[in-house]
Amino acid sequence: MLRSGTIKTLGALVVALSVGALVLLWLERLPAQPEVPLQAVNGLTPAGHAVIHETDVPLQAIKWRNVILHDIGKHGPAIAEQCHFLIGSADQYGDGAIVPTRRWRLQKAGDHIHVPGHSFEECSVGVCVLVDSRRVAPTRRQLAAVIHVVRGLQLACHIPPDRVYLHSELGEQGCPGGRFQGRAFRDRLIPATR
Repeated sequence: MLRSGTIKTLGALVVALSVGALVLLWLERLPAQPEVPLQAVNGLTPAGHAVIHETDVPLQAIKWRNVILHDIGKHGPAIAEQCHFLIGSADQYGDGAIVPTRRWRLQKAGDHIHVPGHSFEECSVGVCVLVDSRRVAPTRRQLAAVIHVVRGLQLACHIPPDRVYLHSELGEQGCPGGRFQGRAFRDRLIPATR
């Protein structure tokens, strides 16, 4: 037979666990708050930032720790299907259009990066520019869109610039190709906050 003190303790524990679970569910539904006010970031407006929040489930900002940039040159269009965002071309979606994929909308891991000994798939957002930058440089609109979406991801998911990679920096030579303006891209990322 249980004593009165034991029953009260168990009752208090059940109440505390229930309240804790409700608080966690409530917090999970809140959008991540950027460290920098959106208006303070040159060229990124709150309306433009909305594409990052186009999800069918709550944005799992804490999950995403890296951004990996690809193009379709080396792997063909199949790589685009494995990424979270596509940057459109004149032939597909419109030049510079930012298209969140089903993987992003469902906050699912990508299948766009394989680095032996590391689990980048689970925590890396894949962004694919629909251009073969081995042969042709991305258009100005495509480059602007890449910068826009990556900066939005940096804000929403608190990703520092040293966690934004070109696929080629992780061992996959030629992705993106040599005509991708890597330096111009890096110069436009949001600097790390101190």
